[in-house]
Amino acid sequence: MQQHNQPPQVHHTHTHTLKQHQHTQTVAKKESIDLPSDFCAQLAVDSQRNLRRALLAFEVSKLQHYPFQTGQQVQRMDWELYIGEIASDILQEQTPKRLAQVCWNLS
Repeated sequence: MQQHNQPPQVHHTHTHTLKQHQHTQTVAKKESIDLPSDFCAQLAVDSQRNLRRALLAFEVSKLQHYPFQTGQQVQRMDWELYIGEIASDILQEQTPKRLAQVCWNLS
């Protein structure tokens, strides 16, 4: 008899996301922060199910705009934005001169 279960990786992903959701809600509760379930789920997605990144994004988002509102976007961390700008600069003009400018800006 053939059973139609979800593939193991789908079950594992769902379980991991659920656990992360529970841990993030626990932290919010201990800090007396109202964390909407949809925003908590978005934290899991945006952090690629990495609990440490989710908690950092949770803190950044709280500092930027609290109380949380329906449809609120998860705030990216400053270093992520900075790395994105660096990558964009490099891809915009792929020359040794541009690379030297980016390196100079990093120092």
